[in-house]
Amino acid sequence: WTREEALSLAELHLEQRSQWTDTADISLGPQRLDRIAAHAPCSNPLHLRYLVDELCREHQASKINPRDLQVGCELEWQLLFRANDVWALLDYVLSRWEEKFDTRRCPQLVRRVCSLLWGSCWGLSEYELLCLLPDVPRIVLMNFLESTKFTWVRYNGYILIGHSAMRDAIQRRFLPGPHEQRDVHRRLGGFWKSLPPSRRKLEEEIYHWRRSEQWANLMGVCSDMEKFPLLFEEDEAGTLHCDLRRCVRDADKHIDAYKMLLEGLKRYERRKENEANVGRIGVLLAKFFGEMGRNKEATEMYETILNQPVAVLHGSIETKHQVAELRILYGEILLRTWKEAKPGSAERSFILVNKAQDQFMSAFEALKELLVL
Repeated sequence: WTREEALSLAELHLEQRSQWTDTADISLGPQRLDRIAAHAPCSNPLHLRYLVDELCREHQASKINPRDLQVGCELEWQLLFRANDVWALLDYVLSRWEEKFDTRRCPQLVRRVCSLLWGSCWGLSEYELLCLLPDVPRIVLMNFLESTKFTWVRYNGYILIGHSAMRDAIQRRFLPGPHEQRDVHRRLGGFWKSLPPSRRKLEEEIYHWRRSEQWANLMGVCSDMEKFPLLFEEDEAGTLHCDLRRCVRDADKHIDAYKMLLEGLKRYERRKENEANVGRIGVLLAKFFGEMGRNKEATEMYETILNQPVAVLHGSIETKHQVAELRILYGEILLRTWKEAKPGSAERSFILVNKAQDQFMSAFEALKELLVL
């Protein structure tokens, strides 16, 4: 029922609505269930779901006797049924949460928790929420999450907003402008930056720096050559990790992202911890420049790599294979540079074509020799 595609169905007929409300975990009596089923906006399955979920939450939280509902909760019923569409209903649901859970001890609890879950990339665990909300007692947070459990999806220990409609409602109510949205992502980016290295930290951090438009922080992560290979991630088709392309392209509109990548490689090289890794990462960076259309930087990288001593380039059969592949890639970059150059420019010279041909021939000879071996 929480699957989003199941909530995008066509209108539910009265009989279908009645079948669902009859199986709902709610003890409100047959008359009130019939009233829910007959409510016109409940032909929208999403409206029906959130209306019943909120009534379930209210009933389970207060343990109301159905016979007392006529006196104690008629006003709440009237207000819930006054919502003529999903957006009005969800906004009213959020306002009810604020009235119930925001206290003097934990002001704006609903806004803070919902905003953090809205901003998260892959959801947040209860522990991570507690770290982000150090002033909120654990029992208070657990009570809120449990009372509103119908709204969330729990997956592998992480809490996510269960439907994009609720996510949009949270944004409309609590984060209406880009400034508020960037503030949430900036805070989450700082949180992930403070944590020990992990794959999840890496993905969350670049996601939040990009969303908060913190370009220097974003490129600080991408130009860290220990992390760069994890972001590069070639698949079988040679396609790069989409986040790396997107991050560098967006950051380059504001700062010189490609220069920062080259500086990151130089910093890594100065450390001289592992020269083999420096060469491997240099190859990845050259491929990345080529895919991003930065022919000049890619050419310089390939020339630097291929101008190493012969003993290094032909040290083993595996190395020879890699060098042959690099020569092919380098030749393709040279041809692309020639094709994209303006007529009459220096790059339009056939010298580039001849250099590309030399690279292809060298690669062909090397591969032919390896096949004989």
